[in-house]
Amino acid sequence: MPVFYPNPVAVEDVDGTRTMPFVIRRDPIQSVILVSMRGFWDIETVDAYTTALDTVVNTVTASGIPFGMLIDCADYPVQSLEATRRFTDWCEAWPAPYRKDIFGIAIIAASVLNKLQAERAFGLDVSVFLDRPSALRWLDERNPKACVTMDYISPR
Repeated sequence: MPVFYPNPVAVEDVDGTRTMPFVIRRDPIQSVILVSMRGFWDIETVDAYTTALDTVVNTVTASGIPFGMLIDCADYPVQSLEATRRFTDWCEAWPAPYRKDIFGIAIIAASVLNKLQAERAFGLDVSVFLDRPSALRWLDERNPKACVTMDYISPR
């Protein structure tokens, strides 16, 4: 699975002084963006994440091919109100072309509380699951390429 932005282990801040607690990969064969989020985020981290994800999504939407997203938040605790608001504002501002090109966003949450926060924050058509197999199954049902499988997409 090719790494899309910018390396498979972690995303470094622009000045290289800290490692970001997220990884964003693109699987062009499945037409799925794979995201792993972990840790407690501040506003700067939310901004770095949204910038990185926008870069990937802009590239994918330019291809005109529908895409899905699998966001693994199993190691992402409930966030501060400030970080959640910043993230929610970004989600609400997502351009219409992104929304029309997404065939599904599946989120894996660590707990019911995380699930509720994710559903509220995204404001998009997302489904939040407490386990990876259910998330993959749901995404597979919506994928026009119909070949996302639990065996194919490895965790993190």
